[in-house]
Amino acid sequence: MLNLQTERGPILAPLETWVRDWEFSGYAEVNETGTVTSRLTHVCRTLRFNLGRAVSQHPPSTNSPTK
Repeated sequence: MLNLQTERGPILAPLETWVRDWEFSGYAEVNETGTVTSRLTHVCRTLRFNLGRAVSQHPPSTNSPTK
């Protein structure tokens, strides 16, 4: 059985939120129907497809330690 809970909480909902963000930008389609497994597969494929774009467009973190 697929367990989408961690000790810190659910996994699928936050990932689907990221896909919704990509949909808003025109780079993804949300798929919130089907089984939990199919939804997770869709989320992972979408995020992997957009990984390069996410890295290049993400603002620098202000929480990073400086040397």
